[in-house]
Amino acid sequence: MNQKPLPKNEFFNIPDYYVELEADPKDPPYTTPYGYQADTVMTFVLVYPIHVKNVMPFGHPEILVEGIHNQLAEDQGLIEVKDGKTKTGRNYIYSIVKTSKGNGRGNQYNLSMHVFFNTYAMNITGFFDEVGVTGLRDAQVYGLLRNEGIINIDMEDWRRDPYDANYTKGHLMNRSEEEKFDSAFPGHPLTEARNFARFLIENN
Repeated sequence: MNQKPLPKNEFFNIPDYYVELEADPKDPPYTTPYGYQADTVMTFVLVYPIHVKNVMPFGHPEILVEGIHNQLAEDQGLIEVKDGKTKTGRNYIYSIVKTSKGNGRGNQYNLSMHVFFNTYAMNITGFFDEVGVTGLRDAQVYGLLRNEGIINIDMEDWRRDPYDANYTKGHLMNRSEEEKFDSAFPGHPLTEARNFARFLIENN
């Protein structure tokens, strides 16, 4: 695991297959960028401390869901919001939002996560891009659900917001993006985003 020294001599752990990159002079103080790339995913992550007054609402994921719904663009959709405590008892909260890259280039999944560290919080902003041949997860799961009679040819119930059935704006989450399908698509950027968040929860 890579370890980045933080204020108060504490440490923050990320997966060791992520490569530490050079920070941009315009990045916030103490920023460490990390990158990872494989055949089907390209990832860029920024990690840096923030003041506690700027954290997302620990313990109130419904507030975060509402805020995200109010800000989503037409090419975006909410995938999930989760909160709880890390293995060492630190409060965390995160969201994953997808953005269509357009022109058949697949999606980018944006992880926004805060982890509480006594007098400050760690901000994690990750960009998980679909690269190479795109859309395979969508197509394969759609075919599976069609064969099982779960969805029909007009794609009713294929797309839906995970928290509000009445929310219909934008690039909604589809059934292939449910967490239960991650294990079948280990190289997909959404799988990587969830795995990354899970690692942070289990190792900090």
